[in-house]
Amino acid sequence: MTVPVPSSATVYTPRSLADAMVGVLFRTDAAKDVWLDPCVGDGAFVTALAGRGASSQQILAFDIVSQSGPCDQLATTSRGTDVIAWAKTRVGICDRIAMNPPYVQIGRLGKAVQRHAQQWPAPGLPELSLRANYWCSFVLAAIQLIRRGGALCTVLPASWDYAQYAAPVRAAVEAAFAEVCVLRCARPLFPHVLEGAVVVVAWGRGAALQRSRRIELDTPSALVRTLETLVPGASRTSASVLPMSRPKALDKKRLNELCKIRLGGVTGAAKVLLMSDSRRKELGLPTSALRPVLTRAKHLTVADMTAAQWQKLLLADERVWLFDPSPSVALHPKVAAYLKSNEGQRGYKLDGREPWYRTPLPKQAHAFMSGMTSHMPFVVLNSMPRLTATNTLYVLEFDSKLTRGGQIALGISLLTTASRKALARSARHYADGLIKLEPAELGYVTVMLGATRPGSARVFAAATKALLQGDRERSSGLADAWADGMLPADVLKSFADDGALPAAAVSSDRAKSRLAL
Repeated sequence: MTVPVPSSATVYTPRSLADAMVGVLFRTDAAKDVWLDPCVGDGAFVTALAGRGASSQQILAFDIVSQSGPCDQLATTSRGTDVIAWAKTRVGICDRIAMNPPYVQIGRLGKAVQRHAQQWPAPGLPELSLRANYWCSFVLAAIQLIRRGGALCTVLPASWDYAQYAAPVRAAVEAAFAEVCVLRCARPLFPHVLEGAVVVVAWGRGAALQRSRRIELDTPSALVRTLETLVPGASRTSASVLPMSRPKALDKKRLNELCKIRLGGVTGAAKVLLMSDSRRKELGLPTSALRPVLTRAKHLTVADMTAAQWQKLLLADERVWLFDPSPSVALHPKVAAYLKSNEGQRGYKLDGREPWYRTPLPKQAHAFMSGMTSHMPFVVLNSMPRLTATNTLYVLEFDSKLTRGGQIALGISLLTTASRKALARSARHYADGLIKLEPAELGYVTVMLGATRPGSARVFAAATKALLQGDRERSSGLADAWADGMLPADVLKSFADDGALPAAAVSSDRAKSRLAL
């Protein structure tokens, strides 16, 4: 039997947070307000409402789980109901919604629930993809269910800020309410859950947007205290507040204005000139006769190829040695014997090359790319002296004026949604799912550059890792957020905890979700 919503998708709301979320919406002069909790769970919100004097007739509560809860009598409760399916035929039936919707990819839902979650009839909004999150459906349903003048308060995952699939939902909220306030906390809001979260408060359903705000806080208790004092239109608070506007756009250039993209070295005799470490040892060749090299797209495993990362490939017995002895090393007995045994290779694709065993290589190998891949090209910076690549990969030589920070920015920029779409338009798509781009085609892609931003190296590493793990949504989401200067606070905080950022970059007196320019 398929479970409609995985139990892991539900995280119960702490009572203090639920009470503060109800409080920010509560109107003492609106005793007849109808409240709705679309995913009641253990009843944290209905308990908070009952504590403020709301009757069970004023509170509508739903849950897709059939099992009764301890607070069901405090509301008009309907268990075992797919509230998203129910909401599609109803408009403007409540005044206030406080909720903590499930956090799970729509593709992981049961088929019937999945279908309703995807096909939400919001004007101008395309069908939600299977990679979108279920909470998006709840926010869109809330917009339809709230009457004119009503309000919403919901706790959502950090993907509200940066996920590509969340962008139209954010836009829908701002189009539906007069005022929107997003509260972010540097620490997780839920015990035993590391995922960052936001609390979104929206007032004035049906009126044109007049104000958007962001409030950054250090701890869950500080967020609760701020919610308790937050009112529409207020600008004074003990927390850091900033408009929900984007910073100045980064400079844009074509990739070929910043680097030369060439094929790696053509060996002409790969079976002779390329080898694994076990083969080198078998032949007794000294390491001085060889040069470290990358020979396959699968060797591009990280954002920054260091000696330690290359050593992992070596220990895995990958073919990462290029036979490339200097004239003096060629006199070594084992090297001379190997050359003599393969002298016949002089007539095999190597005519005119002297000496035949020295592969012409790019002068500089600042970075590597694969021109044929299943998930679009991405940049791997080179931090290992003498490391190069064969012609199965592309080698990038950066302009001498491009700093290390600029190289990282270039790498992140190629992972953004805009760059991926541009690459897809130029690529040749093969039946087996592979995509190929020639150096000239790559060169015309536009990338973004700007002043070095705190945490850029970590964003580059995290976005590349997500791409290689198949999570393209998170990869592009991180890159897009970096480009917008609006990385999630929990991401920046995790970088600081690792020592990858100076503590000042995420200190309490600045907006932790905005990267300092």
